[in-house]
Amino acid sequence: MVKLVDIAAAAHVSKAAVSYAFSSDPAKRGKLSAATLERILQTAADLDYTPSWTARALARQRSYNIALLLPEECTRNMSGHYLGLFHGVSSAMADSEYNLSVFFGCDRKFMQNVQHNRIDGLVVIARRHQSAVFSMLGQLEHPMVFLNRTAPGECGNAGSCRSDYRRWLEEILLEFKARQIKQCTLFYREERNSDQEIRQLFAGLCSDLGLKSSELKRENFGSFDVNSADSAMVFCGSSPEIIDVLSRAKNDNYVMLSTPATNRRGLLIQQNLYYHDSKNIGRAGVNMLLKMIDAHAAPEDLTIPLVQIREAGGSGNLTFEF
Repeated sequence: MVKLVDIAAAAHVSKAAVSYAFSSDPAKRGKLSAATLERILQTAADLDYTPSWTARALARQRSYNIALLLPEECTRNMSGHYLGLFHGVSSAMADSEYNLSVFFGCDRKFMQNVQHNRIDGLVVIARRHQSAVFSMLGQLEHPMVFLNRTAPGECGNAGSCRSDYRRWLEEILLEFKARQIKQCTLFYREERNSDQEIRQLFAGLCSDLGLKSSELKRENFGSFDVNSADSAMVFCGSSPEIIDVLSRAKNDNYVMLSTPATNRRGLLIQQNLYYHDSKNIGRAGVNMLLKMIDAHAAPEDLTIPLVQIREAGGSGNLTFEF
């Protein structure tokens, strides 16, 4: 079996230099010149050397496994947004030296992996009502990143990667004001963490811009007059009733945060629709977590702009970045 010392002898470098060449730490690889690094890697390839990840994991006291924690209900149904997050996570993991283990809730298998040090960090996709899960995660010392929600206060070593709702609201409310809009109504869902964050931002930004604001739960949409010329609407999510009413309304001063599938029948004004950049949120969240693990970096709060997808070339066909 080829060892590091064999590569060092063949490449005429020290064993430490070979170790630096195969390190996951960019700072260590940076100690080598480009020519030396290339010579070491080529020598290793010529000798058919395969790094011993088991030995490396033991030496660094790591498992090289990352856990993706999904809500239990995802075993029965998964939204397009969650699928996008999953694709982003899995693609970022494929570019790393870590393996991905998927769990649905803090079940027995997950806790066994935690207790036996089989995971180095967690990527968490969780709903607002999962307080029991947050309490359990708060007892762990593992670095973790929450996707598309702020990290719960009980989880100390946790960062978050989510959509930039503030930037989105600022842009659309400024546009409404430029259209001489006087009042804006937000339609939200009580159970969604993202909607609650948007609610908090919405009221403050409307006040700063001199717009009258009001809020309605989305299920109460039927009682609202959508044809008021000096008012605008912001929708967190959609429903068949909302799409049907808006498609026939005289007032086009609305925006909707939903999924690309919302407008598959083409009933709504495409430029009024915004979507989570789910794949990039997943990728950025994983990269943040790996930085926390490898560089012992502190947790961060990272925001990703929402995506506004328009018709492609006027053909009526939509192109989606997923």
